[in-house]
Amino acid sequence: MTSGPDGSNRFFVEGSDDFHAILNLLARHELSRETLPQTFPAFRPPKTEDEHEDPQGKEAVLRAIETAVKANPNAPVGFVLDADDDIHARWESVAHRLQRVGVDVGTGLDSAGFLGKSSEYGTRVGVWLMPDNERAGRLEDFLEDLVGQTNSLLPHAHEATRAAN
Repeated sequence: MTSGPDGSNRFFVEGSDDFHAILNLLARHELSRETLPQTFPAFRPPKTEDEHEDPQGKEAVLRAIETAVKANPNAPVGFVLDADDDIHARWESVAHRLQRVGVDVGTGLDSAGFLGKSSEYGTRVGVWLMPDNERAGRLEDFLEDLVGQTNSLLPHAHEATRAAN
């Protein structure tokens, strides 16, 4: 989770792996820590690794949704969660919490994610469910999709992951 100096503009992720993956993807597209806040106001990376707050998993991010919307009127908040085994159940969990704070979820999540606004608080809300808002999965699946199945290092990455577990 990150926040701006005034406590607004919040960005919630399940843990430090997600945070660093997103930060590095943005940097890969030539967005530095200094330019990120201007380009993506909701993404305020900490100045040092020690300033990053880990919300301790998906349940903590889900619990934070209502509070974040209420606490950040007229500011953006973003949430990135793994869809895990059931993307529909994950979206229902998120949508239920958003509706309780006045966010019209309309037709729901699509391949571009979700963008909405709380009619009660004015908070702008963005949601992305890993890997692609359409299928069950995790951050690792999203990253693997970016790498592509033809990458010669992919089998080595799979083996290293198996060995590490």
